[in-house]
Amino acid sequence: MDKMNKNDGIPTWVMWLLGVLGVVSAVVVSVLFYWLIDRAPPLTAVSGKFLGWDTEVPRRGHVKWGAIQTRPECEGTIYRYIVNGEMRRLEPRKWEYRGPIDNDKQIPVTWDAPFDVPVDINHDASYRNRFEFVCNSLHKFWPIVVSAPDVPYYLREQDKVIPYVNGIPNAPLEPELPIGPPMPPAERK
Repeated sequence: MDKMNKNDGIPTWVMWLLGVLGVVSAVVVSVLFYWLIDRAPPLTAVSGKFLGWDTEVPRRGHVKWGAIQTRPECEGTIYRYIVNGEMRRLEPRKWEYRGPIDNDKQIPVTWDAPFDVPVDINHDASYRNRFEFVCNSLHKFWPIVVSAPDVPYYLREQDKVIPYVNGIPNAPLEPELPIGPPMPPAERK
């Protein structure tokens, strides 16, 4: 027969189980609360500068990015876009840790990042990056987002021509329609 608590008639094992559940619940709530308030960005003071075009790949530009890294434990994805009135999404890339973190003087680390301008974009625009970081399990559903400033680029003149549209060299993107009312069938030649 179970030993009864003298005060309220509840078995001892039930009291023990409630105590264990209370401690486990407190630990779980504490961890979730920590994850919820853990929103410090792994990168601060992000800046970028267009360096120029690649000599071997004509429509590949290079941007020199700089930022102060504050957290090494975060995994990240870099979402990349070409922006000019509309946004064209490029292939995302994985973030690579670039160290060091012990940076008392707040000196930014820099890295060169190439990007390819799609063939059908034949005008000057901007290159945009958005970093999404996962530093704990809750961030898989609510990542830390760091937006970088747009980096404008200017296409070289030879890259402003669309080489082929539907197999026709230098074809206009849309058919040119005649201006004015249509001609009656009798006047057509």
